[in-house]
Amino acid sequence: MKWYGLTQDGTTIPLEKDCDCIIHEGPHWIHMDRLKYQLNQKYREKPTKLNMQALAILESARLSEKEFHFNRLGITKILEAKH
Repeated sequence: MKWYGLTQDGTTIPLEKDCDCIIHEGPHWIHMDRLKYQLNQKYREKPTKLNMQALAILESARLSEKEFHFNRLGITKILEAKH
């Protein structure tokens, strides 16, 4: 699987593997974003007030980190190309 970032001017840039992990392809931060998203879903299973507060805090942190990488790379969207 190959990852690309869509820039504001409409061009795409390759998002290369940036770690030595053997359990995923592509940039480590994309892998971690998906993993954190999946882990955070357990709080939705039982929507108590405490779980929703925890979900809000964890998702806020996840999305802030994702926004950092988007800004760092100048991208607006992640594109997944399956080869």
